[in-house]
Amino acid sequence: MATTEFRIDGLDEFEKSLLRTVKKKAPKELEKELQRVGEKLLARAKERTPIGERQTKKSKKLINKWKLGKVKRRGDEFYIELKNVAHHAHLIENGHMTKNGGFVEGIHMLEISAKELEEELPKHLRGMLDRIMGEMLL
Repeated sequence: MATTEFRIDGLDEFEKSLLRTVKKKAPKELEKELQRVGEKLLARAKERTPIGERQTKKSKKLINKWKLGKVKRRGDEFYIELKNVAHHAHLIENGHMTKNGGFVEGIHMLEISAKELEEELPKHLRGMLDRIMGEMLL
């Protein structure tokens, strides 16, 4: 029985170098990617935000009150905050009672948009990892 043995030197160093590069680049790239995802979420939430029938400046108030924060880090977790600062935004999002005892269903403009992007997030993260790996191989 014949056996062939071969040895590749330097793999341990390559692995260490690879890990150092990922640890250095990944947080920065992740912040950039989360900012892009946040901007997409903002755009989708705005698309779903109702505007009054007359489309006056006052009726567009809700759509203009969306605020996207910067990516923040808490320990090993990254997050970004999107909120609508209009005092009545939660009523439009979740629904509300009327004076005569009825109920107006919520629009769920943020909830629906967030669920859509949650499904797309793995694709965005794969793209980010591909970019990091591509830079490392150059």
